[in-house]
Amino acid sequence: MAQGLSATFMRRAEAARKRRDYWRGVLAEQRSSGLSHSEFCRQKSISTNRYFWWKRELLRQRGVSKEAGTQRRGRVAGLRPRAPSLVPVTLRAGASIPGAGVFQFFEVVLRGARVLRVPVGFYAEELRRLVAVLEGEGC
Repeated sequence: MAQGLSATFMRRAEAARKRRDYWRGVLAEQRSSGLSHSEFCRQKSISTNRYFWWKRELLRQRGVSKEAGTQRRGRVAGLRPRAPSLVPVTLRAGASIPGAGVFQFFEVVLRGARVLRVPVGFYAEELRRLVAVLEGEGC
């Protein structure tokens, strides 16, 4: 059963990666076209709603929060990476974890949709340091 779930997960992850790559290409093509967003979308028969959704989504996945919206050479001015944050989790004694016998790790999704699998029983301080290093924050 775990292998079936793993194969399904891998197929979905690959499909999601292909969609992201496709839309990165579309956004790059628009920037180099010299056309307005609306004109580019009209000529390519792309929904402007979908175009802007993907533009925001790809920025969000890169860990970028929008503070100002002026364009400069294909980059949005005022965009800054968000600091990684950890969310405290409390498990009650006697609580059961669905599928605990199948999966022996937690998944932490980092910027850029990178996934960090952490084994059950990890040291929280070590995880904080690892995430800080991976996210470019240092220790």
